[in-house]
Amino acid sequence: MASISNPFSRLVSQDSPVAVARLAILEPSADPDSPIRLILTDAPLASTSYESISFDHEADATSKVLVDDAEQEIPKALEEALRIFRRREQPRKVWADLLVGRTVEERNAQGPFIRQILAHADKTLCWLGPDGDDAALTARAFDVIRDMANRYLQACLHVGLSQDTSISRATLQQMQGIRERLHDCPYDDLHSFDFALWKVIDSVLGAPYWASVHTIPDIVSAQLPIIVRGRSNIRWPNYVAASRGYPFFRAKFFGGVPMLPPVQKGFEMVFQIEIAARRKRLGQSVELFPMIQTARDCGAKDVRENVFAMLKIATPSARIQSHNQGPQPLPAIDYAKSAQQVFVEAARYTVLERQDLMLWFAECPPCQKLLKGLPSWVPDFGATFSKGRIVGSPNKGMRGWWDMLNPIKPLTVSEDGENPALHVQAYGLARIAHVSPVFDAGNLARLCYTEFEKLPPPEAWETQNQRNERFWRTLVLNSGGSEMEQTLADDTAPGPAVGDSFRSMMALERIMALLECTPLQLQSPSPELLARFQANPEAMSLVTMTGNGGIYESLLCSFALGRRFFRTEDGRFGMTTVEDVVAVDGNLSRERQRPSATNGTTKSPAAAAAAAAEGGSLVVVAATLARIMPTRNRRAAEAEPGPHDGRPHGESHAGRLSAVSDDKGPECRQPRIADGARRPSPMPGRDRAEDGGEGQAATTAAAAAAAGVKQGVRPGDLVTALVGGFFPYVLRPVVINQEQEQQPTEDATGGASSGSNPLTMADDATYEFVGDCYLYGAMDGEDFAVTSPTGGKFFTVDTTKIVDIRIV
Repeated sequence: MASISNPFSRLVSQDSPVAVARLAILEPSADPDSPIRLILTDAPLASTSYESISFDHEADATSKVLVDDAEQEIPKALEEALRIFRRREQPRKVWADLLVGRTVEERNAQGPFIRQILAHADKTLCWLGPDGDDAALTARAFDVIRDMANRYLQACLHVGLSQDTSISRATLQQMQGIRERLHDCPYDDLHSFDFALWKVIDSVLGAPYWASVHTIPDIVSAQLPIIVRGRSNIRWPNYVAASRGYPFFRAKFFGGVPMLPPVQKGFEMVFQIEIAARRKRLGQSVELFPMIQTARDCGAKDVRENVFAMLKIATPSARIQSHNQGPQPLPAIDYAKSAQQVFVEAARYTVLERQDLMLWFAECPPCQKLLKGLPSWVPDFGATFSKGRIVGSPNKGMRGWWDMLNPIKPLTVSEDGENPALHVQAYGLARIAHVSPVFDAGNLARLCYTEFEKLPPPEAWETQNQRNERFWRTLVLNSGGSEMEQTLADDTAPGPAVGDSFRSMMALERIMALLECTPLQLQSPSPELLARFQANPEAMSLVTMTGNGGIYESLLCSFALGRRFFRTEDGRFGMTTVEDVVAVDGNLSRERQRPSATNGTTKSPAAAAAAAAEGGSLVVVAATLARIMPTRNRRAAEAEPGPHDGRPHGESHAGRLSAVSDDKGPECRQPRIADGARRPSPMPGRDRAEDGGEGQAATTAAAAAAAGVKQGVRPGDLVTALVGGFFPYVLRPVVINQEQEQQPTEDATGGASSGSNPLTMADDATYEFVGDCYLYGAMDGEDFAVTSPTGGKFFTVDTTKIVDIRIV
């Protein structure tokens, strides 16, 4: 028999065939400061009227209450809620989840019934916290919040946007109509000059409650959620409307002042919760996997709750209508299992239920997983989910090629003890021969230049101009060609102006390499540097090409940060997934991320900022070059091509840059830097040790392998297309006899070292998942695409090259 020392420990009595929950009767008191007294009672869920209390589970503070006349510790947030909800004369029957003092057995007992308990409550009281020092100010804040909700709902009604229509489906005209209607008010409306009042409003919208993972199922499952702070409250639909109207009013009253981070977090969480709640109202699927992705942003102390909390609301995936494997049983809530076991079960369920590889979408690669001991194919559901890792749209041709296969072997997961294997069909595309260091804010332009200099001669089927264009398009994932582009799911190929900007950036980097100087030195040249510059014909010839590199560098900042460039043995170009999240988001600390095994040359955000400050801007440097170049020499440079510079390919640098193909993509406007990568245009220092040569990278990789740390992409890895996949994926062959394993190296030309074999994938071979990737010329299924004589496009696959593999 489970212990009843905890008022909510015996959540459900399993001795009865009817679900009987253990509830607590909250005894009344006219004295608000008197001790909280609870009496336990068992009651059938179907016929009992009770209220559920939802609160922030992450706070550590506890308080004592009396349960059947015995003291019991409970979370302080729950004690505060009980004190406010206690009536003066009438008892109140409540239920609340409670983490303090519960055994594994007691926590597991609630698993099969928790969905019923949450759904049967008459009301769910969502406790944000007490009033604070001024209850009247809180009441006024809630009045303003209700007013914002009413105005927003009226604006939606005016433009024909119903409550059950996702805001993401609103047209541009509807959003503009809402904005105009909400902005049609005085600047002092809604007490906008009462900053103390708006500080309380922000504290409501950004309450820590919104960062609790249990908030999601509590509200989604509720019949009637009510948001409560102190003695003030508002119903959930109105709170959602207020949170949607808030950004419009904030823009009206406070201009460009950004939201506080907690408010932004609360805004995003309410948006995600309402999506799930709306799907539940409409009878649509509330799938486990996307809900886990939402939960990952909450930062739960027990990462297992990212899965367990979402199991309370999960329903079968709509994907079961697309295959014949049927729905799968949901994993059980079992607190006796480790986080690794819980994540493996969630991954297995996702693969079998969906019959695709969506669980790898924008996922951190194994080299960046925080939780050790996971199979390479299982995501770390405890790490923060980031859409900045996306390599392209999942709706393009890399999905279409396997849709036409008939029959398709189902994806399966073997029961292999603690190391279950994912069984999938694979089609080999290329073997990686060369991998660059990681792109970060301090090395963008320099690393781009060094990789460009190391490019091999063009392939037999292309010109040098086409090879150059493949290179610069690859580094920016062939995206960023539209001002309206928000994500890689909206990718638009950049136009000719971006190619011009790339040439400009490379010309400036070449000048600094010839003069062996930094951008700072070039901005204020010494007489000796000025003399060297004017005595170098090649540097003089490149000046007229400089001054426009900022466009391409901004795109690099948007799409290349944290990634690495790679070349394959057959001459293809690609970019890895984000292998260093700190390079993308400087707000993350190294303590929260496992160090990448192959990014030893990556600077910290502070070092990158220092390098950027030292470097100055491309525009300033280019202007300085134009100023210090003598007029007669400038005219000569504009009229004459640069001389031969002794490169292996037998042409000058100016010649290599002068004719990047401009015949693809729309006209490109000034591109936007993605929000997740927004930072000043950096220029690195010129310390050769920071360039990340192959020797240093190989040393870092060998040291990481010796320490047992998973590495990012390295030479010898395979780029593959997988049945059920959405992008190209990098796999690493598993060597059964580890003593025979040798770390791949690169030869002087950047190719695979001697002994590398042509790309082969054998049946029943074993691989590790390394990450998804961008492979130029493959993202829309071009490897399988055929154009008919009438111009139609269809896919054809050589099925003899499809093999069955296992990923461990």
